[in-house]
Amino acid sequence: RMTSLLDLSSDVVALISEYLDSQSRADLMMTHPSLARGVWLVENRLVMKCIKAGVTLPSKELCIFAARRGLGVDYRSICVHDTFGSNLYRLAWQGPDHLTTTTLPIIRDSQGRVIKHVTTGLRPNNPSYGVVGHAFSSGRLQLELQLNQVGVSSWMLSEGRVRITVNIRGVKAVSESDIVAGGALKSDNAQSVHLETVSRTEQPPIEGWGADVDMQLASPPVVSVADLSKLRLLLTFFSDFVLCTVEIFAVIV
Repeated sequence: RMTSLLDLSSDVVALISEYLDSQSRADLMMTHPSLARGVWLVENRLVMKCIKAGVTLPSKELCIFAARRGLGVDYRSICVHDTFGSNLYRLAWQGPDHLTTTTLPIIRDSQGRVIKHVTTGLRPNNPSYGVVGHAFSSGRLQLELQLNQVGVSSWMLSEGRVRITVNIRGVKAVSESDIVAGGALKSDNAQSVHLETVSRTEQPPIEGWGADVDMQLASPPVVSVADLSKLRLLLTFFSDFVLCTVEIFAVIV
């Protein structure tokens, strides 16, 4: 006779679950209590792998919320990318590549100690390391991050459980320098939710250096669009604005 899925042992269900994505596992777990243990074995194994790797796990509250609603948590991607504990800029696509570059001098105090220094090259040589610094004098920079491929599921955004924040730091080398930054969360069907400018601060200029600028953008607390899958940023530079760092974080709320 044909064996029902409900007749399978927990180990066999676990073996099947290994080949499913996170949402399919969540759907299978909600189908019947007898299947839940097999799926749980896989989920628990993935969580333990995250713990062993030292990555930041989603909060207990978020996991309970997901379990009650039958929503998937992509522990595989979270383990690989440390989604909630690292700067996700390193995973973003960047273009175009024809921006004009510039550099900043090394500023020392009266005893010769370096107090200001920016190395060029926002892109680190090894993507597993953090951002070092970059300098642009003019042009536009577009960044795009596939959130659903790095462990940020669309339901986390639409349910208000995760916010995306973007920190931008740079230097106005001359008084005319400036940066305009904008961003949005995008869905595959062209719907979007624009990021909000949370703050912008500008320090008094330092002779031979310029004025430090810090900006923060963030997704709104309440998102009405479902199936958001990517983050898109557009940075426009004017008159020797030096971009030092870009940080993208997925923040659990």
